Amino acid sequence: MDNNLLKKIRDKALSDFPNDYETALFQIENQIQAINDINNFKDDEVPNNILLDIQKKALSDFDDDFDADFFCGYRPLCKSFLTNIDV
Repeated sequence: MDNNLLKKIRDKALSDFPNDYETALFQIENQIQAINDINNFKDDEVPNNILLDIQKKALSDFDDDFDADFFCGYRPLCKSFLTNIDV
């Protein structure tokens, strides 16, 4: 997994829970596990509901395009993320 992605996940969790490191760690672990689970799918095996949930979470968690760009390092996410955005 890319170090920049890990830093973004860490920074996001610490900003969400600045005084609760246990909850921040739990959030980090869940996000890494979700990414690993998705990376184990082949492109045509990723269920649509998983992609939809990821898109909604990505759009709500990351306010600007720079922060959302890290999803493009993961093929199943990038394809769906970039083609289903309402402009």
